[in-house]
Amino acid sequence: MENKLREKRCKVEAELLNCVARYDADIGGRHTDLENLASEFELLSSQRKNLEDDVMVDLRRLHDDLQREKEETSLKILNERIDIFVRNRAARVIQKAWRAYWERHSTKKKKKSRKK
Repeated sequence: MENKLREKRCKVEAELLNCVARYDADIGGRHTDLENLASEFELLSSQRKNLEDDVMVDLRRLHDDLQREKEETSLKILNERIDIFVRNRAARVIQKAWRAYWERHSTKKKKKSRKK
Protein backbone atom coordinates (compact mmCIF):
# COMPACT_ATOMS: atom_id res chain seq x y z
CA MET A 1 0.00 0.00 0.00
CA GLU A 2 2.84 2.30 0.75
CA ASN A 3 4.23 1.69 -2.73
CA LYS A 4 0.91 2.59 -4.27
CA LEU A 5 0.78 5.83 -2.32
CA ARG A 6 4.36 6.60 -3.28
CA GLU A 7 3.58 5.94 -6.94
CA LYS A 8 0.47 8.06 -6.74
CA ARG A 9 2.43 10.84 -5.05
CA CYS A 10 5.14 10.66 -7.72
CA LYS A 11 2.50 10.69 -10.42
CA VAL A 12 0.79 13.75 -8.89
CA GLU A 13 4.16 15.49 -8.45
CA ALA A 14 5.03 14.77 -12.08
CA GLU A 15 1.66 16.15 -13.23
CA LEU A 16 2.20 19.20 -11.03
CA LEU A 17 5.70 19.71 -12.45
CA ASN A 18 4.28 19.35 -15.97
CA CYS A 19 1.57 21.89 -15.15
CA VAL A 20 4.16 24.27 -13.68
CA ALA A 21 6.39 23.81 -16.74
CA ARG A 22 3.48 24.47 -19.11
CA TYR A 23 2.45 27.48 -17.02
CA ASP A 24 6.02 28.83 -17.07
CA ALA A 25 6.25 28.31 -20.83
CA ASP A 26 2.84 29.90 -21.42
CA ILE A 27 3.54 32.86 -19.12
CA GLY A 28 7.06 33.24 -20.57
CA GLY A 29 5.61 33.40 -24.08
CA ARG A 30 2.99 35.88 -23.01
CA HIS A 31 5.60 37.98 -21.24
CA THR A 32 7.71 38.00 -24.41
CA ASP A 33 4.62 38.98 -26.41
CA LEU A 34 3.89 41.74 -23.90
CA GLU A 35 7.44 43.11 -24.19
CA ASN A 36 7.24 42.99 -28.00
CA LEU A 37 3.87 44.75 -27.98
CA ALA A 38 5.14 47.35 -25.52
CA SER A 39 8.16 48.15 -27.69
CA GLU A 40 5.95 48.25 -30.81
CA PHE A 41 3.54 50.56 -28.95
CA GLU A 42 6.40 52.89 -28.02
CA LEU A 43 7.61 52.93 -31.64
CA LEU A 44 4.13 53.63 -32.98
CA SER A 45 3.55 56.29 -30.34
CA SER A 46 6.74 58.11 -31.31
CA GLN A 47 5.82 57.85 -35.01
CA ARG A 48 2.34 59.20 -34.26
CA LYS A 49 3.86 62.07 -32.26
CA ASN A 50 6.18 62.92 -35.17
CA LEU A 51 3.27 62.84 -37.60
CA GLU A 52 1.17 65.05 -35.33
CA ASP A 53 4.06 67.51 -35.06
CA ASP A 54 4.42 67.56 -38.86
CA VAL A 55 0.68 68.06 -39.29
CA MET A 56 0.64 70.84 -36.71
CA VAL A 57 3.49 72.63 -38.49
CA ASP A 58 1.58 72.35 -41.77
CA LEU A 59 -1.62 73.52 -40.09
CA ARG A 60 0.14 76.51 -38.53
CA ARG A 61 1.64 77.45 -41.89
CA LEU A 62 -1.74 77.04 -43.59
CA HIS A 63 -3.44 79.07 -40.85
CA ASP A 64 -0.89 81.86 -41.20
CA ASP A 65 -1.32 81.88 -44.98
CA LEU A 66 -5.10 82.01 -44.64
CA GLN A 67 -4.93 84.79 -42.08
CA ARG A 68 -2.60 86.79 -44.33
CA GLU A 69 -4.92 86.22 -47.30
CA LYS A 70 -7.92 87.25 -45.20
CA GLU A 71 -6.17 90.46 -44.12
CA GLU A 72 -5.18 91.23 -47.71
CA THR A 73 -8.74 90.63 -48.90
CA SER A 74 -10.16 92.83 -46.13
CA LEU A 75 -7.68 95.57 -46.94
CA LYS A 76 -8.49 95.33 -50.65
CA ILE A 77 -12.24 95.57 -49.95
CA LEU A 78 -11.65 98.55 -47.63
CA ASN A 79 -9.52 100.29 -50.27
CA GLU A 80 -12.23 99.69 -52.88
CA ARG A 81 -14.88 101.17 -50.58
CA ILE A 82 -12.70 104.20 -49.88
CA ASP A 83 -12.07 104.63 -53.61
CA ILE A 84 -15.81 104.48 -54.35
CA PHE A 85 -16.51 106.96 -51.56
CA VAL A 86 -13.86 109.38 -52.85
CA ARG A 87 -15.16 109.11 -56.42
CA ASN A 88 -18.76 109.67 -55.35
CA ARG A 89 -17.78 112.63 -53.23
CA ALA A 90 -15.74 114.13 -56.06
CA ALA A 91 -18.67 113.58 -58.43
CA ARG A 92 -21.01 115.40 -56.02
CA VAL A 93 -18.58 118.30 -55.66
CA ILE A 94 -18.20 118.54 -59.44
CA GLN A 95 -21.96 118.31 -59.98
CA LYS A 96 -22.61 120.97 -57.34
CA ALA A 97 -20.04 123.27 -58.91
CA TRP A 98 -21.47 122.63 -62.36
CA ARG A 99 -25.02 123.39 -61.22
CA ALA A 100 -23.85 126.61 -59.56
CA TYR A 101 -21.94 127.59 -62.69
CA TRP A 102 -24.88 126.70 -64.93
CA GLU A 103 -27.25 128.66 -62.68
CA ARG A 104 -25.01 131.74 -62.87
CA HIS A 105 -24.55 131.32 -66.59
CA SER A 106 -28.30 130.87 -67.17
CA THR A 107 -29.11 133.89 -65.02
CA LYS A 108 -26.67 136.08 -67.03
CA LYS A 109 -28.30 134.98 -70.31
CA LYS A 110 -31.76 135.74 -68.94
CA LYS A 111 -30.64 139.22 -67.81
CA LYS A 112 -29.09 139.93 -71.21
CA SER A 113 -32.21 138.79 -73.06
CA ARG A 114 -34.44 140.99 -70.84
CA LYS A 115 -32.29 144.09 -71.49
CA LYS A 116 -32.78 143.93 -75.23
